[in-house]
Amino acid sequence: MKKRKPGRPRKGPDQIKNDYLELRLAPLEKQAFKQASEIAGIPLAAWARERLRRIATRELEEAGLKIPFLTVHAPSE
Repeated sequence: MKKRKPGRPRKGPDQIKNDYLELRLAPLEKQAFKQASEIAGIPLAAWARERLRRIATRELEEAGLKIPFLTVHAPSE
């Protein structure tokens, strides 16, 4: 039996974030976003991702389109 290494378990392939989004902001926008993320108690990247997902979900639903990141994948066997 293999001994488990300490630490967080590895993420599954469906949980790995590989893509990168470059976004240019005015300094005051970034400052406001950073403050909002601190109020929410989460890192800026997580705050932005959550907010983008929220608005994308609403706009895609209004357009009658599927929301790709909400698709449930069957677990691998």
